[in-house]
Amino acid sequence: MTALAPATAASTAIGLTTTTTTVSAATAPRAVEPRPVGSGGRMMAADRAGGYWTTSPSGDVTAYFGAPAMGSTAASGIRLNQPVVAMAATAGGRGYWLVAADGGVFSFGDAAFYGSTGGIRLNQPVVGMAATADGRGYWLVASDGGVFSFGDAAFYGSLAGSGLLIIGVICWSDGGYSEVDLDGGTHTYGAPVAPGPPPDGTSWASEDASGVPSIDPTAVPDTALDAEFSSQFGPGWVGGDATYSTPLPDGQIAFIFSDTLIGTAQPDGRAQLSGMIDTSELIGTPSSLRSVYAGTYAAPQPIIPNPGSDGISWQVGATYVENGSQLAFVNEIGPVPGSPFQEFLGQSGIAVIPDPAGSSPSCSTVVPVPTDRDTQWGSAVLRAGGYVYVYGSASDPATGTFEGTKIARVPQGSSLDTGAWRYWTGSEWAQGEASAALVPTGSALTGVIQEPDAPGYVAVSIAPSVFSNTVDLSFAASPTGPWTSPRPVYLVPEIAQYHNEIAYMPTFHPQLSKGNVLVVSYNVDTTDGIDALARDVHAYQPRFIDVSG
Repeated sequence: MTALAPATAASTAIGLTTTTTTVSAATAPRAVEPRPVGSGGRMMAADRAGGYWTTSPSGDVTAYFGAPAMGSTAASGIRLNQPVVAMAATAGGRGYWLVAADGGVFSFGDAAFYGSTGGIRLNQPVVGMAATADGRGYWLVASDGGVFSFGDAAFYGSLAGSGLLIIGVICWSDGGYSEVDLDGGTHTYGAPVAPGPPPDGTSWASEDASGVPSIDPTAVPDTALDAEFSSQFGPGWVGGDATYSTPLPDGQIAFIFSDTLIGTAQPDGRAQLSGMIDTSELIGTPSSLRSVYAGTYAAPQPIIPNPGSDGISWQVGATYVENGSQLAFVNEIGPVPGSPFQEFLGQSGIAVIPDPAGSSPSCSTVVPVPTDRDTQWGSAVLRAGGYVYVYGSASDPATGTFEGTKIARVPQGSSLDTGAWRYWTGSEWAQGEASAALVPTGSALTGVIQEPDAPGYVAVSIAPSVFSNTVDLSFAASPTGPWTSPRPVYLVPEIAQYHNEIAYMPTFHPQLSKGNVLVVSYNVDTTDGIDALARDVHAYQPRFIDVSG
């Protein structure tokens, strides 16, 4: 499997496709739509100034992008009765709380302690936490839907006794909250069910020059697309990751993948696998897709030949059609000894597929793209204003820590002429990859698109840790930014559901989008090894969500 820096895992655990969102409201929706100001946090929280923290089950907190380090249960030597399961930040971003599965709450920085369920016998463990908008209280939510409020957090109702499995909680600016179930459904109490279009009927409208919409986008599972990909039983493609796509000249769509399972699957996900290759495609329409790979079913080969031996392969990025050929960005990756993840080896390129709509499309060449040891080019591509904007994800090669985004642009039609590329310095476009400045984006942008019916731009990402559990959006008035800090728009249910599950590489599919509804895919996998894939290939198939503004 693959993921942009730091790297990727090798296979998958059990996963289920998501279902439709449902909503409950204990009080009538208000006329003024609130903004979501916090999430269940699980193992991550933002500091409101572009940085964020992550925590491990032992309570070891790590700060990123200037977020202040303010302590942890691990550093303080606190003996935990149960593992840490979630965290939340204070309103000013100068403190945070950690909560354990037994409801024990631990405060750091300016976070005040308002109480806990540490001394209460719970029916089910705590799984999420959210702070109130002013940071003077918080809610805890248990997996059975029970809600516990402390400080100025008001109790409006809960899903306790409903039989639903809850994985997180989101709070709203007017004081309400939403419980999030395993299927991605939101159940709202004390606040409107979800932000909708403003009274004039417009959507994705920016409230100022920053590109930030005047209403907060929301996301729900796209069950139809999920079903189409989960019904790929082979013989051929039965699972894969990366899931970038492009419309082809003949009206078909090409979905390109990195690591791919070739085999024959049953509806319950059990499969006989004939091989795992490094690149493949599904071509057709979402209701009729055919597998494309080299070699034979018994001995499958990648459509983009590997650049080396000993596990060295190409990880695919954004793809589009130019001058009749399908272009796909690729980055060279290799195994990390003793780890299920892979690392970037310092080479980027553009794979050229001359006849993508043909019966057996294959790569004719890989054109090298200038890069350094840190930067993987093609994590996202935007075509606008006569240019192709290419986004590169930069990470520390020693640690895999995400450093920022680099941006290049080239006139449309000239992508393969790397001498025509110009790089954003932070103030102008200049020649030479060394001129590219690091643009702060909080996490690797793996999809960028213009907002529907609005002048701004929206990017999609998942936090640098592949164990993070939200699909996030960032906004900008220009393709070069400045970009807002990533904002959660969807809680990935598989992270809470399965052992060692990871989520990564979300991206937009504009050819599948419907008016103002943007279609986003994300990938899931596990670090448990390839045997887990043969037990349930559904866990290695992309998930789709619909994002509305």
